[in-house]
Amino acid sequence: MWVVTATQMQTLDRRTIQEAKVPGITLMERAGTGAMTHLIEACGSPKGKKVVILCGKGNNGGDGLVVARLMAKKGAKLKVVVVAPLKELSPDAKIMYRRLSKVIKPSLIAVNPSEESLHALTQDADILIDALLGTGLSSLVRPPYSFAINAMNASQAFTVAIDIPSGLDSNTGAILGVAVQADLTVTFGCPKLGLYLD
Repeated sequence: MWVVTATQMQTLDRRTIQEAKVPGITLMERAGTGAMTHLIEACGSPKGKKVVILCGKGNNGGDGLVVARLMAKKGAKLKVVVVAPLKELSPDAKIMYRRLSKVIKPSLIAVNPSEESLHALTQDADILIDALLGTGLSSLVRPPYSFAINAMNASQAFTVAIDIPSGLDSNTGAILGVAVQADLTVTFGCPKLGLYLD
């Protein structure tokens, strides 16, 4: 098993996209499908469960939007939170947002909510999914991301982190101000070094 730094993983992803000609959105679909498989193994069917998926503006958020679409098809009682204006989404995340918009009602998506709304949305969830910040994080977590992480940590819900818990430095394992306290982390490609250090 290879354990990699953030830079090494980004290089591997770039080579997969450029040399193997695998589009970024295909990698995103694979990541979301893999996360869904592990989530069902850990929590059982999401049908009828209150699931809140918190997505950032980058590709980690795009992975979360894929999970949201798959959750909707499995009958979860879904709420999707996008913690940024939609115009700031990465190109691939925008594609996944459009795909999600075709399968769930607009009222189930909260865009750039207030700190109070984040707490209200996460408070009574059965499952929370952290797709806020990925392996590229290298500075202290700032609002609104810190607000979203604090809201998740205040909830009693089972919490699943996509790729790495948001707020964790993927190279050192250091908490960059605040980090998601995940019950399960589903990582992709290779395990990240920071998952094994503290």
